[in-house]
Amino acid sequence: MNWTAEKIKTLRKMYAEPQNDFTRRIGVTVDTLQHWEQGRGVPSGAAAKLLDRLEEDAREGKIRELV
Repeated sequence: MNWTAEKIKTLRKMYAEPQNDFTRRIGVTVDTLQHWEQGRGVPSGAAAKLLDRLEEDAREGKIRELV
């Protein structure tokens, strides 16, 4: 999937999490997430695959609590 800034913001909002919580969920820094959400970079490799999975889970109603 092509992860645009808007798609990343939308996914984070699906999880109803602030940036710092969402970064813990996906294992990146707040700076990295901010770059992605501002269109100054894009996730690739494992990060993109994880976002794909999180989006799939969210669409299926499988959002898990962050512990």
